[in-house]
Amino acid sequence: MSSRSIRPTLNLPHELVLAARWWLRHWIRLSAVFLPLRGVSAIAVQGGPFYDPAADEALFDAVRKNVSPNVEVVELDHAINDPAFATAMVDSLLDYVTTDSPAPH
Repeated sequence: MSSRSIRPTLNLPHELVLAARWWLRHWIRLSAVFLPLRGVSAIAVQGGPFYDPAADEALFDAVRKNVSPNVEVVELDHAINDPAFATAMVDSLLDYVTTDSPAPH
């Protein structure tokens, strides 16, 4: 199979919007959604083969518009694999499991 015949499952803005809507309908017990504004995967960062700011923004906009009002949207100026992004998510999870009133960062 040639590498040209392989394409990511979700790489077009409209596909990402549909995925965001599906995720938000099925993740019932969310307390926060973290958006990695500088890239949603290791290959979708600036300079990567699937870097597409328009597709990322379509995904993020769909999350913002469709997330439940009781779910905080946390937008971080990091790529998903940046240590600072992971640290923010871990801190939020620790707050969630150790307090009565978790507050996402």
